[in-house]
Order: sequence, then structure tokens, then C-alpha cells
Amino acid sequence: GESVAWRAADPADAELIWEWWTAPYALYWSVERRLSKVAAEPYDAQCVRKYLEAMLAAPDEDRPVDPVIGLLNGNPFSYGEFYWKRNTALASCPLLSDQTRGMHMVIARTEAHPKWLVMQMGQDLIDWQFSEYPECQWLMTDPDVRNVPMRVLCTKLGMSQMDIIELPD
Repeated sequence: GESVAWRAADPADAELIWEWWTAPYALYWSVERRLSKVAAEPYDAQCVRKYLEAMLAAPDEDRPVDPVIGLLNGNPFSYGEFYWKRNTALASCPLLSDQTRGMHMVIARTEAHPKWLVMQMGQDLIDWQFSEYPECQWLMTDPDVRNVPMRVLCTKLGMSQMDIIELPD
């Protein structure tokens, strides 16, 4: 059968992550918002390496995001970032408690992925966050409001839209 697993992202994954981040289907992935923290334009895979190094160097409790690689049968197929709301631009948003975890995902588009993969991956990620972080009370995704496919997926995974929040630049 097929198996989905997760591992910590590594700076050695920078080329692959850069490919995913800049693919046409990743239109709403905020490359500049991430990489401007560690480098100046023009951005490239080396900037992704610096970004990952910076994220992984931060103490666990202060880390802005925990970067991960999704594996399908041992082969990389996605990149994700998990975070505590309190460590993000959403920290001052009163909508949810500081015990809220969040996630961002980008998935490699290929015809080779089985149809069930995205739903299974989403459910695995949700289950993982609540089991790994028992203090977590809520899980949020914050897809760009224009990213209709991701918003539909979140609904299929049992999530509901609570509000639309304008993020600071």
C-alpha cells in the first residue's frame, strides 16, 4: 500500500522546496514574505536554505515555523510549515487563543499522486498536530482568501471559516 510520513525539513531540501514554492500552482505561497526575513531580492534556492537555517536555529518555543517535508512512499511530495499562533503576525488577533496551531502546505503537482493523497495528508496533519501538541486547542490554516481550492479542501477536512483577517505587510 501507499504510505504518507513526515520529517523535519533540512537546508539540503532547499532546491526542491524552491521548485515547489515557485511552481505556477503555488500562486498564493508568499515567497517574499518568507525570504525577505533572510535575504534581498532576487530570491533563489540559496535564500530558501538561509530561511530554513534561520527557522531551525531558533529555540523551539520561539521558532516562527516548524518546516517539514511530506513523504509519499519515502519520496518527497510536499512542504509544510507548522506554527503557534502566538509566534506569528496573527499573535494579536483575538479570534483564537494562543494555544492555536496553524499550518501552511504546498504539494507537488503530479499525475502520479493517488487521488486520496491530499485528503489523507490533510487528515494526518490535523491528527498529528493534536497528538504532538496536547495543549493545542485549535488548528487553523490561513490560506489566501483568493485560494479557493485550499479553502474547499479545508472545508472537506471539517474546518470552517471563522473570519477573514488582513495580515500586516
